[in-house]
Amino acid sequence: MGALVDKKAIERVKKYVEIGKKEGATLVTGGYAVEEEIFGPVMRVLKWSDEVTLWKEVNSVEYGLTGSVYTTNTATAQKAVEKMEAGYCWINNSAKHFMGMPFGGYKQSGMGREHDLQELYEMTQLKAVHMSLE
Repeated sequence: MGALVDKKAIERVKKYVEIGKKEGATLVTGGYAVEEEIFGPVMRVLKWSDEVTLWKEVNSVEYGLTGSVYTTNTATAQKAVEKMEAGYCWINNSAKHFMGMPFGGYKQSGMGREHDLQELYEMTQLKAVHMSLE
């Protein structure tokens, strides 16, 4: 979780925290704020009692930029990132990005991938030219 870039970003995050609290959330879980991409230092921590409900709820939102799973079991971690509909997944971490590793979201998150060769190709228009020197 990183710093907020300006006062407007701070106010936006505060708004989502207040919406969550009004919907019955504590500063740990709940409501509308869980389904939005807040882009601020607000962590949504959710618990489930069964795996079917877990993946139904996690993947039901219209966004899928990033996701994190915290576990000591590597098989659980691998299964989680396979099922998670997110473009960038962390295991026991969050917010680190590595140049050359594609970053971007699923569903309504992002506009393709960045930080990799695919980004270069998406921003480039190819043109073939043949020139005779005779």
